[in-house]
Amino acid sequence: MIFTSYVYLTFLAVMYLLYWVSPVPWRRFLLIAGSYFFYCTCDWRLGFLLLGVSVFNWAYGLWIS
Repeated sequence: MIFTSYVYLTFLAVMYLLYWVSPVPWRRFLLIAGSYFFYCTCDWRLGFLLLGVSVFNWAYGLWIS
């Protein structure tokens, strides 16, 4: 998905509307799911890379605190 395409603008508009319509506790999950979806549109295997980086950063943040 290219940033200058109409598909991206549609995705952005849908995510924006879903963010403001959804209940407050679900907003973080919605943004994370949308980010993973956007990242995986390039190549689905990159989702595993993003998941690994996310888990590492989460664990490292716990270790620091």
